Amino acid sequence: MSFARSNAAALGGIAGLLLWAALFWSGPLVNDVAWQLWIGRQINGGAALYGDILEVNPPLWFWIGAGFERLAATTGIAGERWLGLAFLAYATLSLLVTVRLLEQPRRQWAAALALVATLLLTSPYAHLQREQFLLMAVLPCLALAVRRAEGGEVSRGLALLVGLIAAPGLALKHHFLIFPALIEAWLWWRRRRFEIRPEHLSLVCAALLYAAAVMAFAPTYLSTMLPLLRAGYHGYNPSLWTLLFQPGIVVGLFALAAAGLGRGRLGVLGEAAAVGTAAFVLVFIVQGKDFHYQAIPALGMALLTMLALLLGKGSGGGRLVAAVGLAVALMVPVKAGMARYDVFFLQATRDLEPGEGVTLISPSQALAWPAVYERGLRWDSRTMGLWMVLSPWAAEKEGSRDSRMAVLGTAVRRELAAEIACKRPAMVIVDTFYDEEAPNRDVFGWLNAEPRFREALAGYREVAPVFVLRRFVPKGPTAAACVAGDLSAVTRPLP
Repeated sequence: MSFARSNAAALGGIAGLLLWAALFWSGPLVNDVAWQLWIGRQINGGAALYGDILEVNPPLWFWIGAGFERLAATTGIAGERWLGLAFLAYATLSLLVTVRLLEQPRRQWAAALALVATLLLTSPYAHLQREQFLLMAVLPCLALAVRRAEGGEVSRGLALLVGLIAAPGLALKHHFLIFPALIEAWLWWRRRRFEIRPEHLSLVCAALLYAAAVMAFAPTYLSTMLPLLRAGYHGYNPSLWTLLFQPGIVVGLFALAAAGLGRGRLGVLGEAAAVGTAAFVLVFIVQGKDFHYQAIPALGMALLTMLALLLGKGSGGGRLVAAVGLAVALMVPVKAGMARYDVFFLQATRDLEPGEGVTLISPSQALAWPAVYERGLRWDSRTMGLWMVLSPWAAEKEGSRDSRMAVLGTAVRRELAAEIACKRPAMVIVDTFYDEEAPNRDVFGWLNAEPRFREALAGYREVAPVFVLRRFVPKGPTAAACVAGDLSAVTRPLP
């Protein structure tokens, strides 16, 4: 048998990955990736993550961004290009290890097609997002579980490698640990026994190393961010019904229905992929944010489940449901919407020069990014967006007596006041799109109810708005005192 024929799935998958990399070499650059790289740049300049910058996620993704920004500074090649090359390399490694473990051509093709199709379908709106990386990281883990379930031999070195490939992806969010937990439960159910295996050792060692790094280099994630997240991050949470109608999750539900109807054709790979689909649907629901990119791993596992069913042998139904599910998957990039939402911010800040500061007052984390990163503006906020403000708004509108929400609302306004008075941005922008969410349907009125904010903004005059963005520029020296906000380090300029 020729080399090409015996390695057809691997070669076809690599060709698909190269096509994906070529099609999306120039982007789109999405808001979260720009924020990741911007934070990396600030870290390289001496900024303290979870001090000067308040980010909701654990630090690993931003340490990675710092590495690529350092490469960019050294080579002159943009950080997002280095990140794209790293994704391509990781996807290729993931594919080769997965194909090695699966052995059977039909299974190999199912895995290769699922990976490439997921990247192609999601990159129009979520290119280089951490969830794409997560799918690459866990695919070999799933293939190894299939091999174990069937009693196949696996070398210790290959098993260790699978654990090391999975570790960075699983470390990005604690929610992601649901996947290996359910896969292990499925494997125990298949084999009726549990044993410590090499992949467990590499995962545990990587986890301990990461935990030590967090304690040593980012302890404020635990002391500062977790309390803030517990207090205010639930403001984004929609209903369960809304979450289940997320396009990627709909495809996942099709896959689970097809798996239930077609167990006779599913095979061990399809069965494992169905468990993986259920795991990532659960991960999506537990996160509770209805962000399109968070459904990417569920979409990838769903595609693998349905492809395994359609390419499998044996009796059983579910093929029609799987075929419909694959057709529905083609609509995911259409339903997910735009990659960028910064068009009005770009217009509002068109007269600002690189290096000039801007403060945006909005719960949105997509309105100003990636424009700030691309244009080299000075971001005078410690957060990507005021995500924490939705909870005190809701509490105030509902007449809640939760004192934590009142304290949080005051702290946010005082931090904004300190930011404006101490850093004197060239423009302050108030997003009135969220008037319906704010108390008395007036974002600006809510801000002005805090005396410190009124005093800080008194040194600014309003200019013509851009759509729902009210704009304020300095009109002269301010009389507002530079008094630190209630959240530490707000007055220290970012490097």
